[in-house]
Amino acid sequence: MLQVFLQYEGDVKRYIQRQLSCQKTSEDLTQETWLRFSRMQSIEHIADIKSFLFRIAGNLTIDYLRRRQVEERVKQESQTIQVQSSILSPERVVSAQQQYAQLTQAMAELPTQCRVVFTLHRLKGKSYSEIAEILGITEKTVENHILRALKHCRQRVNRQQ
Repeated sequence: MLQVFLQYEGDVKRYIQRQLSCQKTSEDLTQETWLRFSRMQSIEHIADIKSFLFRIAGNLTIDYLRRRQVEERVKQESQTIQVQSSILSPERVVSAQQQYAQLTQAMAELPTQCRVVFTLHRLKGKSYSEIAEILGITEKTVENHILRALKHCRQRVNRQQ
């Protein structure tokens, strides 16, 4: 399997680099392409290995670009909030701080795996499939943990208001 991948590795790396214009990121995503490919049980059923590798690389590139967009949006919103918080009344600032403390407390009450799943999804921007792969659980389990965490946090914050 490694020999097959090595045959196309340079093409995959160039493909990613053309889309991202970043050598370091293209090297990282090429390595991730290999990792995903190497986890396959069998490759005999794949008619065109090169196209298959390009599909993996393309999907990883899209995921990377989406994550960057989210990070940029969060950064912009954070800057906006900082500007707005300097304008907000002291009462609103205190209220927001109290809500944050309530949410932090509610998250601390969650079972460990539930909290980890929720944090990876909501704070780190990981997809259900990425979380499932990282933790070695099913996507359905990831979904259940996130729903459980959301329900618990909402109940705790609403109860204390």
